[in-house]
Amino acid sequence: MARMHEVDDTQSCREEAAAIREGALSCPSEAVRLRANKGADRLVALAESDERKKRQANAGGVFVLAEDATNHAVSLERRRRAVRRGSDVYLPTGHEGAVLLPNIFLRSALFSANNNVGESLVDELIASLGATTELTLTGVRLGDYDRRVLAACLQYYGAGVPLCTEGGEGQWIKVTYWEFSQSIRSSYGKNVHIAIRDSLSRLNKAQLRVRFEHWDIPQLRLLEVDVDDGGAGAENSTLNPKGSDVVAFRIEASMAKLFGLNAWTAVNVSAAHDYSGLTSWLANFYSTHAKPYPLTLSYLYELCGAVCFLPEFRRRLKNSLTRLQKDDVHEDCRVGCFEMDKTSVTVELVRWG
Repeated sequence: MARMHEVDDTQSCREEAAAIREGALSCPSEAVRLRANKGADRLVALAESDERKKRQANAGGVFVLAEDATNHAVSLERRRRAVRRGSDVYLPTGHEGAVLLPNIFLRSALFSANNNVGESLVDELIASLGATTELTLTGVRLGDYDRRVLAACLQYYGAGVPLCTEGGEGQWIKVTYWEFSQSIRSSYGKNVHIAIRDSLSRLNKAQLRVRFEHWDIPQLRLLEVDVDDGGAGAENSTLNPKGSDVVAFRIEASMAKLFGLNAWTAVNVSAAHDYSGLTSWLANFYSTHAKPYPLTLSYLYELCGAVCFLPEFRRRLKNSLTRLQKDDVHEDCRVGCFEMDKTSVTVELVRWG
């Protein structure tokens, strides 16, 4: 009888199962035939299980559904993670009053708290939380405004628009600059128009390599922007910006790998859009947590991408956490209390209590 443990070749298992069934046909004992067929069934089941695991491993964090899965099945699974059905890949379902972002973006210095936005980078290792996570950026340094703009772009896909496939097929999202300014909770004006355009240009240049414990994404493009459609880089957008100017963008399906089970957070729109600098980074960072735990100041300093001296960082950190304690801060991201000494800090949000 064939081995029943680890399956190395699913096709061989199926062929072996077929051979067992064929050999059992000539066996005079019905009991032996039944046992042989049961063994063949187990081989096939192992092969199918192995194929499912391989599909999931290849998909990263994306949950793979059958091509004939119902829309209801897709909707149910999208409440928890990204989903693939056939060639269509979907992000998790959008949450009212929240934006969805991968934890790896929120728990790293990718969208840093410093003001060196636009600095050219090549294979820059980005500080990130977790010993098994490695994040490398080529392009330009990004800041909190870029996180807001990317979050707004991702939000358009939360409604059920499939992401762009690897072959370049995929629907372009087209919105006016006025509409986009509303999605980042800003009043439209020339300065906002230019800020959005410049941020889209930075995101368009950014390319990541993301490595997790069991898999990696060698080339992850954050955003593709159509520069010929009134969007980032268009001359008329600089010389004579109008709210009716249109920007077109799309996001590749590889982005969905970062939206696996427990790998993303629905960040309250206030935390996502209402703050800047270190305060913004902290509001987003602690949105991914479910309980307080101490962090060393030196580690937090690296994670947020600060460039000031450590004593100055401690002062800014205290000021930012105090700001997030105020009554006008949404309860989803409001700091209830924090304890900080010369080496560490522990933060507790109101909603955890």
